[in-house]
Amino acid sequence: MTKNRKISITSLALISAASLAAAAAITGGALTAEADRTVTLTGSNYFYTAGQASIEEETVGENYYTAFQFASDSSTVTYRKNLAYHWFASAREDGNPTGVPEEGFLSTEIGFPELNFETFTIKFQSQQYTQTKDDVTDNYVTFIARGESVYVKIGEALPEDATERADAIEEVVSAQDAVALSPESITISFTDYAGGVYSVAVTNDTESMTSANTVYGKFENVGGSYASYVSSTSSTSVTPLTYSAQFAEGAEEPVTMVLYSFNNQSFELVTTEGSDARRINDNTPPVLCLDEDITTLDYGRTIDIDYTVIDMLATSPRSTLNYYVLTNAQRELGNLNYTGDGEEDGTDATNNFIEVASGDDAPVIKGADTYKPGAADNGPDYTTQCLVKVYFTIKDSTASNGNSDDVFLEWYIPSEYLSTVTAGAANDEEYKFIRATADNLGATYSPAADAAEGENGFEGYQQLVEEALAEQKASAGDGNYFYLPSFEEYIRDNVTSYRDLSFSIYYIGSDSGSSTSLAYNELSIEIEDDGLYRFAIYATDAAENQMYYIERDEDGNEVMDENGEPVIVKFAASDLASLLEDPAKSKLVDYVPVFEFTVNYGGLTVTDPEGQDIGFVGTKYSADSFDITGLSSNYSTNYSLYVFDRRAYTEDTGKTISYAQLIKGLSSSLAEDENFFRAYRQYFTLIPALDDLDETEEDYDLYSAYEWDSSALTFIPQEADANSFYVIRLEAEDSTYLTDPIVSYMAISVSAAADPVYGEDTWVQDNVASIVLLSIAGVALIGIVLLIVIKPKEKGDIDVIDEAEVKRVSARKKVSK
Repeated sequence: MTKNRKISITSLALISAASLAAAAAITGGALTAEADRTVTLTGSNYFYTAGQASIEEETVGENYYTAFQFASDSSTVTYRKNLAYHWFASAREDGNPTGVPEEGFLSTEIGFPELNFETFTIKFQSQQYTQTKDDVTDNYVTFIARGESVYVKIGEALPEDATERADAIEEVVSAQDAVALSPESITISFTDYAGGVYSVAVTNDTESMTSANTVYGKFENVGGSYASYVSSTSSTSVTPLTYSAQFAEGAEEPVTMVLYSFNNQSFELVTTEGSDARRINDNTPPVLCLDEDITTLDYGRTIDIDYTVIDMLATSPRSTLNYYVLTNAQRELGNLNYTGDGEEDGTDATNNFIEVASGDDAPVIKGADTYKPGAADNGPDYTTQCLVKVYFTIKDSTASNGNSDDVFLEWYIPSEYLSTVTAGAANDEEYKFIRATADNLGATYSPAADAAEGENGFEGYQQLVEEALAEQKASAGDGNYFYLPSFEEYIRDNVTSYRDLSFSIYYIGSDSGSSTSLAYNELSIEIEDDGLYRFAIYATDAAENQMYYIERDEDGNEVMDENGEPVIVKFAASDLASLLEDPAKSKLVDYVPVFEFTVNYGGLTVTDPEGQDIGFVGTKYSADSFDITGLSSNYSTNYSLYVFDRRAYTEDTGKTISYAQLIKGLSSSLAEDENFFRAYRQYFTLIPALDDLDETEEDYDLYSAYEWDSSALTFIPQEADANSFYVIRLEAEDSTYLTDPIVSYMAISVSAAADPVYGEDTWVQDNVASIVLLSIAGVALIGIVLLIVIKPKEKGDIDVIDEAEVKRVSARKKVSK
């Protein structure tokens, strides 16, 4: 007998809902259409804690705010996402965008409930405007506690040497123009940007900043409108923000910093309906930061803008490009900035914009009715073919109703490059448009206008080169570079900005060489050999035009063609090689500036390593290379591995030592009797290299498990040494200068087990489409049955589901208790 089993629609709905929820959980999406969402900072998402730092809540009046707590000098809180410095957004009225541009700069409000620290530091790390050896730029805001006030140092960090540090602190506090700030509410803001320098203000009163309540300073050598987060696995890692406290001697209570807001996002903690837990309400749309300085668009090409969308509390902000080329019909109708839907708005307004799907082209070409710009829209050596309007819809989530903004590209372009168009039936509407230009002329050299007779106008850059050489203490050696100063003042292009030029450097020393396709902040020359170097710089503009010069006669006058125009001569980058090798035979000798510098081999130097990545018991550890400057043929190195018995040291001396203290104690700058390794040598056990061990000897059983490889700098930390420190000792000897060997130490902290750090893995984000398709296939049959009955849910946002998962885990923990 066959039994007929009936499954109710409700049961199918529950199965389908569970399947969809599982799919959403896998993809990181959220089944929600709310614009706002709540966020919980866990210490391993957005802001990351280390060294006994924690994220807490602090009561301020009747409100609750996010707070960072620091238990020791080694405690840090880091922000590991892109951080916006400068942008434009639509001004808001009653929370709604108005379409009126509003310039934005980085701004954050913090506070200190108690001044139980000596200094408190916020490190801002970013890409560079002019390249240096470090490849990244560090700028600091340091707060110095004194009495019931704080004093501020902006820019450079305080010195590490205790005496120099104390002197620097006293200099800040006792300066004639020193400003004592109240610690309860302090705002740090950027106020201007030019030539790689941000102006910075730290104040108690943002509405009325004066010299009595505000400290002014500068962040130098900052490249661009945002700091791009680069993982620590990269050789040039960038962590945009690092918060840390430096404790006064004998201080035991943890230091608390309250975070009120950052870049318009409030960090107030609020409750939501149905929950007593306090969370951050993410109600702020993302912002758009450009990676280039746009002046015009290239006519005949697709729109290609380098930009980044940044949100303080969203991992996957989205953007959509919209544009149109202005026509006469559109101009007559007016309302040229309209981005809405006329039917939905109940109006007859027309939206002229074309939405560009991901991967599609956005060609800038003329049509039959394209509006023809006037002669006033033509600039020096370029012709405006048409006018273009571009805006981006940016949103902080994948949900249909996330926090969003419409950002017009023209807001970022200098006014002198924009075209003004009057429109509408009464011709009384005024709009700004971007010019689409045909540019056939490249960059040219720009000598100083005030050059004296007999000078070529580039003496100023030669002086900058000599100053940079001295400042960098550049010397010849394997892998050594001389980092050139900015060439911005000595080259120009009719359309392309300095930041968007592509550079080539040709040089000749004992050998000739070149570096091509360099960004503006990558100008450097490898200096392996000592002696005289001569070099020239070449630039290609955005339209890939060659450089040019204006031909001159023997008296220095411009040569004119038959039309009375100056004769323009274009030349290729490769022509600089022949100029340097044989100037007498090159026509460029009178038109291309050539610079020079001399470097010597200054002997062997070693830079002390800084903090290293943590090691884990049983997992092979690969140490970073030591930073050695010298000619490899002229020096030898020897590496030794030691394990430091932390427990025995503490039991014998009654002292404890942190990782940061160990690094400081191993500094090569310390005197012989002050160096920690030499002073406490008995607590360091030498680990022989595996290749030096004999299986028949007793030492083999003791040390073979470490598998220490002194050539590869790898070893395996052992269980017996859990929570100990390892130290790699380098001894380097210079055979050219017969001096004493240079000794340097690298300290490595080891933990018993590897704790996973959540929030860094982007695998799910990178494979959302595949996972969604797989999940949909699993519920396809049920979905077909229920399609008529159950309304499909919208695709959710990865951040919403991540937050929901935090809540579920928190609830499970409470139940298990």
